[in-house]
This record gives sequence, C-alpha cells and structure tokens, in this order.
Amino acid sequence: MQNVPFNSWPRFLLAVLAAWTVYILISSLAAVSDLGDQAGLQAWLPIFAGYASGVWPFLLITIALFVAIDWLVSTEKPLGVHIAGMVSITLGLMILYAPLVGISKDLKNGVPVTDLLASISRVSMFNWLWDATVFVGTLAIAYSWRYSRRAAEESIKSLELELANQKLGAELSSLELELLRRQLEPHFLFNALNSVSALIRTADRAAASDALVELGELLRYAIESEQMEYVPVDRELAYARRYLSLQKLRFGDRLQFDFALGEASGAERVPPMLLQPILENAVRHGVEQTNAPVRLKVLVEQLDARVLIEIRNSCTRDETTTRGFGIGLSNLEKRLACVYSTDFQFSAKRIDDEFVVRLSIPMQLANAAPE
Repeated sequence: MQNVPFNSWPRFLLAVLAAWTVYILISSLAAVSDLGDQAGLQAWLPIFAGYASGVWPFLLITIALFVAIDWLVSTEKPLGVHIAGMVSITLGLMILYAPLVGISKDLKNGVPVTDLLASISRVSMFNWLWDATVFVGTLAIAYSWRYSRRAAEESIKSLELELANQKLGAELSSLELELLRRQLEPHFLFNALNSVSALIRTADRAAASDALVELGELLRYAIESEQMEYVPVDRELAYARRYLSLQKLRFGDRLQFDFALGEASGAERVPPMLLQPILENAVRHGVEQTNAPVRLKVLVEQLDARVLIEIRNSCTRDETTTRGFGIGLSNLEKRLACVYSTDFQFSAKRIDDEFVVRLSIPMQLANAAPE
C-alpha cells in the first residue's frame, strides 16, 4: 500500500479502531435507551458486547477496503473495474456478513449446530439493509480519501513541475544574459583597439598614450562588471564618458557630447555596460557615416519609481533610418528582457534630425540590486 491515511500505519489502525468503537458505543447506548429507565450498566454491558462481537470484524474489513481501493486507484484501473469491485464487495459482504453475525449469536445462545441454518432466515431485512449501508459508506470514505490524496499528490507534482520550470527558465535567462554580455565585450574591445590603432598611425603619441589610459580604465570596468549584476548610474556614466572621450580622440570635433542627470541622484542602479551598445551604435551609424559634427546627448532621470535613460544623436543622412538599429541594440533589448522580463520599455527610432534611444526600467529592482 503506497499511501496510508495519516501517513502512518499505527495512526491509521488507531483511527479505524476508534471510529468503530465510537459506533459501537453509540449503537449500544441507543439500544439501552430503548429499554427504558430500568436499564442500567448491567443491561448495557451485554448489549455492548453483542454489538462489539458483530462490529469488530469491520476493523479488518475497513483495512482490506482501503488496501484494495488504493491498489485499484494506483494501478489506474478502468472505471468499470471500480464499479464491478464495489458491487462485488458490497454484495459479498451482505450475503456473508449478516448471516455470519446471526449464526454467531445463535451459537452463543446455545442453538444446536443442526439448527444454525435456520438462523439465517431470522436475520431481519433491516439488518441486511443496514449492513449494506455501512459497507457502501465505508467504500465511499475509502474512495474519497484515496482520490483526495491523489488530487493532493497531483497538485504537489504540478507545483514541483512549475517550480522546476521557473528554475530552468531563470537558469536559461541567466545563460542567455551571460551570452549576450560576452558577445558585447569582444565587439567593444575590437572597436576600442581600432580607435587606438588609428591614433598610433597618425604618430600622435600623446593622444595615443591618453587613449591607452582610457582604454585601460574601460577594460578594468568591463572586467569588474562581469562580477556584478547592477552598478550605480554614476559609474555607468563615468564609463560612458571615457568611452566617448576615447572616440573623440579618433574623430575630433566630429563628435561632441554632453551628459545630464536630470532628477536622478546617480545612485540608481542599472545593469553594467548598459549604455555602451547605444553609444557604439551612435558612433558607428552616426559619426562614422558623416563628416559633419554629430552631437550626442545622454540624459538619466528618475520618475515615478523608474529610471529613464535617453540617448540621442544628430543625424543628417537618410542612411541612419535604416542602419541605425544595429545588432548591438537588438542584443540590448534581449538583455533587458532577460533582466526585467516585461517590466521595461525600449525604443530606438529617428525623430526629425535625431536618432533617439529611450529606455525605462523599474526603480525598485535597481535599488534592491547588490553590486
């Protein structure tokens, strides 16, 4: 038997024993009350013993029913087998149990063995029907218990499966996020080295030296950020300034930029390397595509428990509208989905003569995130 009521055989047996004992007590007290005021303890004891001798076998019958029903349900027997089993058990017990009780009573009263068959005819219709009702009631209780237990087991399995799916989803999101971050870093390093290489080719040693210093700080931040899920906004902005300063060494006056915190304090937390793909997109699809000056503006502010970031760069060529949304921005949107699920807004589009990237992330998560 895989399942036992109360999760313990001793507790189950005690519960069955207690249930039938209560039944015997109630039945014997009811019988004594029918005798009137003259009935007392001396009248009650034999009545109790008589009921006990007839009802105690139900202890074994009840256990047998629970075991049989547990097996039927556990082995996924068809409904027809269950119905046939219930009918067979009920009829069998009705045919055997009531006559056996009658015969046992006659034996106690000294009726000769040769006359015992006559005792079967003395079993009243009420006894037959009452025993059948008790059998059916016991079956109903056993079935109710087993199916309620089965429903509980399925509920637990469903919950465990849901938790396992959530854990797997979180692990997959974490792996996808890590993959996106690792795709970002080589791409950034390649572009940064290209900028330093261009300066070295111009024989501008001072600018190249400054560029190498800036590059070292950028790489330090990129390496340190691998160990952090979130960083303060002011650290991310410091990184962005260094990145754009490095690019300005390459492009000179063709690249101009400014930063504004708006209503933000700078302590708000965001995923590291959040701004880099946006800035790189602006340089690659904005500055590199024109000889005219490109102005890049970065705004970070706090509004209604959210962190709002807006980066816009001027653009003068129609090419920007088709080439402005690169792989870096696509990966950034996927990364935001991994971190914030659906609780973020992201847009990148041309507005008049500017290409504008806007994103909004929840302030609560940003504040709660550890470095």
